[in-house]
Amino acid sequence: MGCDIHSWLERREGGRWVYATRLSDDPDQEIDAYNERRYSTFAVLAGVRNYDELQPIRTPRGLPPDVSPEGTKRAAEWADDAHSHGWFSLRELLDFDWTRHFVSSDMCTFDEARERFCAETLAQSQCFVRPDSDRVHYPKLTSYAEACDYFLSTVIPTMAALGAPDNVRIVFHFDN
Repeated sequence: MGCDIHSWLERREGGRWVYATRLSDDPDQEIDAYNERRYSTFAVLAGVRNYDELQPIRTPRGLPPDVSPEGTKRAAEWADDAHSHGWFSLRELLDFDWTRHFVSSDMCTFDEARERFCAETLAQSQCFVRPDSDRVHYPKLTSYAEACDYFLSTVIPTMAALGAPDNVRIVFHFDN
């Protein structure tokens, strides 16, 4: 069973936060600001499914105390099935160091591994991958930006289009 994120955007208007994610014509259909199932992004946002031991931006802090009425309704619909509620202003996301790196695990076929890792630097007889393996796992240095590229390339620009960094936020929770 997987874990999914449920999220929406809010912007400050006239001193209060208003729901800024497009509403669906279908009342049973949620429109999420971000809905990709990428555990590295979940780990950075809230420490959820943090298999690579990434440093989260911060631990989940619950729903904002001034969450929009639509946000309150969305969160209530999940009730006990939701966990790790949190939120970030655009400013917090922009200030985070996305250039930091971590060691992740990647996978390729044996033939790809032999080409990448063995052909130039090691004799094939000394290669660390077994010829009877059909898939090879290997360590890879990855930036947080690479691990969260879809989030950064879609959500951040959408948030930036809604207003100033301190006046726009993403609110989220997870299910299992």
